[in-house]
Amino acid sequence: MAELPAFIPDVTGVILAGGRSRRFGANKALADLAGRPLIAHVAAVLRGLFASCLVVTDKPTAYAFLGLPTTGDLYPGNGPLAGIHAALRCISTPYAFVTACDMPGLNPELLRFFCTLSANADWQAVLPGLTTGPEPLFGLYRQEAADPIEQHLRAGQYRAALALDDLRVRWVSETELLAVVPSFSVFTNVNRPEDLATIKHGPAPLSAIRREDGK
Repeated sequence: MAELPAFIPDVTGVILAGGRSRRFGANKALADLAGRPLIAHVAAVLRGLFASCLVVTDKPTAYAFLGLPTTGDLYPGNGPLAGIHAALRCISTPYAFVTACDMPGLNPELLRFFCTLSANADWQAVLPGLTTGPEPLFGLYRQEAADPIEQHLRAGQYRAALALDDLRVRWVSETELLAVVPSFSVFTNVNRPEDLATIKHGPAPLSAIRREDGK
């Protein structure tokens, strides 16, 4: 009998799927990549790592085929930060690993590495420390981070990068990242139809990674 997967304890895998996909022109989460919807690639990685997974979306019926529970934003229409907040308010585990629905290059070993850093009780988030800027839609968040995030949402401050200033963040350096993965292609996301071609034709350089509407 095949062995069961070694799930990472105390962490819920979260997919943010609430964006408007304005640059893509259609719901990019459902765009075809190698015969499957884009979001299905992301879900497959998270299912292999976490016993509990969650999709944050205001269109739950669109993702029913995934067979995963869903939750909606408590501050709807306010971007990825509201999605992170909704996830943290919904999960029953101490931590959530949050990723955007359009990052099909997720590397399981890198996710495992981020989750090992949960042993440090002082931080509220573990995020990539890239020279091109923060990547809030690929990271491990402690459930208690919902409180300072909510303060930003209540104040009408919806930029995730601003909220990070009020969190205790463990930044994972580029050197640490490259010790686990061969390139930064794991952070490549899809904002436009042509971005799918980039994913199909190999790793993107760090300078090409876009940090736009990640949900």
